[in-house]
Amino acid sequence: MTHNEKALGEVYVKVFMQDNNGAEKFYRDGYTDIRGKFEYANTSLDQLKKVRKFSILVQSKSLGSQIKEVDPPKIDAMPAVSFNDTA
Repeated sequence: MTHNEKALGEVYVKVFMQDNNGAEKFYRDGYTDIRGKFEYANTSLDQLKKVRKFSILVQSKSLGSQIKEVDPPKIDAMPAVSFNDTA
């Protein structure tokens, strides 16, 4: 997560998933690291194959909140996947 090309550490991220059957559930949460990254999709490939879509809440004390919906990464792209956005 960056703002004006500066990495934003300690930004809260909460991730929900929609599975292939349409059910929605909590997936993972935590804070971005000092590089502004949060590894939301690093998990077992079996679990990732069940994800149709992610909904990601990003919440910064100084910049407010944002919700993004994203497709899961392609299996070929694993394991180096992170949420990095320019706000």
